[in-house]
Amino acid sequence: MSYEEFQGWNFFLEKRPIGWREDLRTYFVLQAIGVKEKPWKIFNSLKAIFNKKDTPIDSLAGSKVLHLLNLAKGGDKIKLWKEEDLE
Repeated sequence: MSYEEFQGWNFFLEKRPIGWREDLRTYFVLQAIGVKEKPWKIFNSLKAIFNKKDTPIDSLAGSKVLHLLNLAKGGDKIKLWKEEDLE
């Protein structure tokens, strides 16, 4: 295995941990039973799935570009995920 392939697998497994599908399926069953807890608090592997910090819009958080976009006339306000939502 080349180093680039190894890095690719590491990146992939950070975004999609082993067993995340089973954990998500189990979380949906628990949710149907009535559990109100956040998914990443029950299954640590789901934090990577629900973490939206790697989207292009999140990279704008706190930037001058986002400020200018939000000041545009007739434009929609862009809402970003907050760290508190992931805890």
